[in-house]
Amino acid sequence: MRPPVNEPPPPGAASDSVRRLKDELRRKAIAVREGAAPDVRAAWNRAVRERVLALDAWRGARVVALFAAIRGEVDVLPLVAEALARGKRAVFPRADRADRTLTFHGVSSAGDLVPGAFGVPEPPADPLRCVGIDEIDLLFVPGVAFDARGRRLGFGGGFYDRLLVSRPGRARPGDPPRPFAVGLAFECQLLAEVPVEPSDQRVDVLVTEVRTAWCDEHMNASTIL
Repeated sequence: MRPPVNEPPPPGAASDSVRRLKDELRRKAIAVREGAAPDVRAAWNRAVRERVLALDAWRGARVVALFAAIRGEVDVLPLVAEALARGKRAVFPRADRADRTLTFHGVSSAGDLVPGAFGVPEPPADPLRCVGIDEIDLLFVPGVAFDARGRRLGFGGGFYDRLLVSRPGRARPGDPPRPFAVGLAFECQLLAEVPVEPSDQRVDVLVTEVRTAWCDEHMNASTIL
């Protein structure tokens, strides 16, 4: 699903200076996140999941795209059972390492996940359970760091940036984008500003253990919900 930190970025993805800055921020953010005590991180995870369940977008979603956490990311696997119990379809990404893209496949439980291309748990490849990006209502997006404008620092492979840029346009002006992209992180992962390049994509809402906020690319701070 997501490459390890030492996975090389795609050719020409960033200038050397931006790439070095991103690598430095990546190392620091991961160290802070992984340095949290297990009981503290468990409490953070519960708080993030509670905020997710309070989202209107969660309540109204029919197809929800989740992810399997690695290296101290927000753990959303307990939401699989919650989604299925409410008649939603839970899907997870599979990574194609060659073309650096993600496809999504449905699961019957979190136990369906198996080690994938990067050792990250993924759903089995099943054409009958494959879901297109236009079928997903709510997309949860992991990240190493975020800022208030919804800008995201990932592991450097560009998988989620390619996915986000492929989202269908709004049906009508003022409609929310589809799928609605929600970045999940802990407060310790928030930066004043994430360095970006043209290929980098933003999330629509950011959820941490203490905030749920709309992200605005033109503002220095998010609107707290």
